[in-house]
Amino acid sequence: MLAILFDSPRAHKRLISLPVAFAALFFPAFGCTSKVQNTSIEIGGGMRKGEPPMCYQHRAEARATGETGVYDILLHVNNSCSYAVDCQVYDDVTEKQNHVTMAANQAYTFGIAEAVPNKRVDLKFECTWKP
Repeated sequence: MLAILFDSPRAHKRLISLPVAFAALFFPAFGCTSKVQNTSIEIGGGMRKGEPPMCYQHRAEARATGETGVYDILLHVNNSCSYAVDCQVYDDVTEKQNHVTMAANQAYTFGIAEAVPNKRVDLKFECTWKP
């Protein structure tokens, strides 16, 4: 009597081996490409320019003042890099650029704007550093 495909002791292995073989064949073509993009460029002399490195954390905060609907905009910076980072920071509240230089392994809070009606701020960073 002929064995039915699914009753065979090797049927289970055949059903698993087909998707594994297919994945092994096509994974190198589709799965090994890098999705990370460069956010900085080399500008000479070992210096880099662009968005801040990963060891440079920053966040903006709108802190309420005593008046209703009035906020102070603060920039919290933590440079855990082993090198200094020099940044130009543009904010959309005052529409000005602020120059922020942070030494290695330092944290600081900067006042960006005082007594403004905005409780939300978008920041754009353009930094230079030498790792």
